[in-house]
Amino acid sequence: MKFKLAALSLISVLMTACGGGGDDGPKTPEAPPAAASASPEGRWSMRGSDGVARVMTVLENGEVWSSYSREEEIGQVHGSASIEGQALTFKLMDVNFVSRYINEVSFTGAVTPQVSLQLKSGERITHDMTYDVTYDEPAQVEALAGQYAGVAHSYTYKSSPADSGVETADSSKSTDGIRTSFTFSDDESTVEISDKGEINLTSERNCSASGTISPRATGKNVLDVALVLKGSACSLADGANLKGIASYDADGGQVRIQTMNESKDQGLSFTATKTK
Repeated sequence: MKFKLAALSLISVLMTACGGGGDDGPKTPEAPPAAASASPEGRWSMRGSDGVARVMTVLENGEVWSSYSREEEIGQVHGSASIEGQALTFKLMDVNFVSRYINEVSFTGAVTPQVSLQLKSGERITHDMTYDVTYDEPAQVEALAGQYAGVAHSYTYKSSPADSGVETADSSKSTDGIRTSFTFSDDESTVEISDKGEINLTSERNCSASGTISPRATGKNVLDVALVLKGSACSLADGANLKGIASYDADGGQVRIQTMNESKDQGLSFTATKTK
């Protein structure tokens, strides 16, 4: 009798460990993880109903460089694109060289790789962009070789406590007790690019820049730019190191250069057509 009681006790323990009572029906399978959003890498363009032409380059590391222009408006955008699950998010800093204002903006995105990219603010589509297939062509520094004349747009900004007494520059804004001041400069400039990727910029002021332009390791049609500014009249700091990207429109003979310093509080943008 003792043996039977011991056996029953053991069975009870085993049933309890397995969920007991034999109520061990089928379990609801766990939902599979959501598929990740596709990568937005590439060069995207659009011309909006407002007449503004926009070009956005999203690099393989998620870094975003964009520019926009029309007769009365020109600006540079820099930021990042990130993917979390199905969510594609863009966090960008918009620098408008005409209104002389800097604004932080964010969008959600929906992408069909190498076809279309939509940026949304809330439920509203604000940018409906198409893929530029020239992004997949190999970059050729030799194609950029020549001289370009145009306007170099530069800016700098700094943040300080709103009650610090710091004088504002061209424009400023205060948010949560922090004042951000912006300074802008537009300089008639000439850029020369050699077939070896040496780049030199000279302006009407006592300011110049020199550096290199070279293809990225990805082999895509986008180039890395590194510049060092020199001159007491530079609107940016003398000796400032700027890095960014360049692209070239062979049909229009136009080069587009966008750069910023490491702390992202100084930048220079230059877009111009080849003169010789």
